[in-house]
Amino acid sequence: MTQKSVRDKLASIAAAVVVGYASLCAWAGAPTSVKAKAAPDARLTATPVKHTVVIYQENRSFDHYFGTYPNAPGFHALPGTPSVNGIPAGSYNLDRNGRPVYPYLFPAHQKKTSDVNHGYKDMIKAYNNGLMDKFYEVSEKHIKGSGIVAMGYYDYHTIPAYWQYAQHFALADNWYQPIFGPSTPGALYLVAAQSGTKDRPITWDPGPKNNFGADAEGESLTYNLTYTNIGDKMTAAGIPWAWYQGGYAAKDETYAAHHNPFQYFQNFEDGKYRTNLKDIAQFQTDIANRRLPAVSFLKAEYPENEHPGYSSPEGQDFTVRAVNAIMKSPYWKDTAIIITYDESGGYWDHVPPPQVAPGPDGLKGEGPRIPALVISPYAKRNYVSHVQYDTTSILKFIEWNHHLAPLNNRDKNANNILDMFDFGHPDFTPYMYHEGNLATHKSYGTR
Repeated sequence: MTQKSVRDKLASIAAAVVVGYASLCAWAGAPTSVKAKAAPDARLTATPVKHTVVIYQENRSFDHYFGTYPNAPGFHALPGTPSVNGIPAGSYNLDRNGRPVYPYLFPAHQKKTSDVNHGYKDMIKAYNNGLMDKFYEVSEKHIKGSGIVAMGYYDYHTIPAYWQYAQHFALADNWYQPIFGPSTPGALYLVAAQSGTKDRPITWDPGPKNNFGADAEGESLTYNLTYTNIGDKMTAAGIPWAWYQGGYAAKDETYAAHHNPFQYFQNFEDGKYRTNLKDIAQFQTDIANRRLPAVSFLKAEYPENEHPGYSSPEGQDFTVRAVNAIMKSPYWKDTAIIITYDESGGYWDHVPPPQVAPGPDGLKGEGPRIPALVISPYAKRNYVSHVQYDTTSILKFIEWNHHLAPLNNRDKNANNILDMFDFGHPDFTPYMYHEGNLATHKSYGTR
């Protein structure tokens, strides 16, 4: 071999090492000094996950659903099931007379309860600078008799599917709502990492300017939002996406416009989301027709979104149907399903939420913990992640997976949910839970 051919061979090896290192850094999210010639194609994902499905339910805190997981009496957890940061023994809030009110398991017949107070300012009062001891008092002042409801919780008897998903996939016990307050701010954070602007923060549940459905007779905004959301970014990058919501086609009393964040934007009024916003029935059709977009958001109609007052935990049926539809389809092999909630609903949780630098809206957060599960062939099995997350961590994952820049400081600084995945050891065996009235079934980890 000549000296020139040796040099050529070494140069070829060096180039291969550089490319391999750059690819490894891109996979791990690590910095690299190797400069790419062009920005990555957003349609090519950083992981084997080609489809992200976010199931976005309503108004439940972590302790309210998982505070006794996996040690509730009668629950036979799988061997090696990790513990969560659940309800500490002796926890309580005080009533107005200074008497302790302890958290308690709702009786079997009490699946549907009254709503509890979850306003922005009132939730901050319940938080009480991290003492987490005013949930009873704040809700009782709001609606007499609701204080005791705020201290109640459920277990596997009422939400068997969610406990089983935790047994077979990944659960997060350190996941927070992004700011204090009700549904609309949470939904806007899911897609834009901010709720209004600093001059016009949205801390309550107004209907959008272009309102219809169950919210049509209530208060509505007189303006549209004009800042960029994740849908705008995905459209610009050529990434297919959709928001599926129950009642959207009928525009009747089952549809809650204040739960659809994209309806608040000027681009909605201008018709730019016409092909992206769909009725929930279209989700099953898109799966059957092999038209599932790269990113999907699913919102149940009023009877099944788990919101206290007009729904119940039996809304898990909605989640199970969606999960099973994906597991039965060819999409299962490359899908990550994220199940979480818009906010904690005013239900007590014992963990003080960390306070982070405000986003462009200047609002206070994070708020109390909410449940979050990742279901995927690539999810860790029977795993509990203790990493700090909030709703904007979903944006972080979507942006990172599709090579998109962050929207603002909130999603930029959020932790990615990579701790809940094991991309090197996928398990493509689906775990499909019962369909039908789930609350009539007992739940065991070995099933």
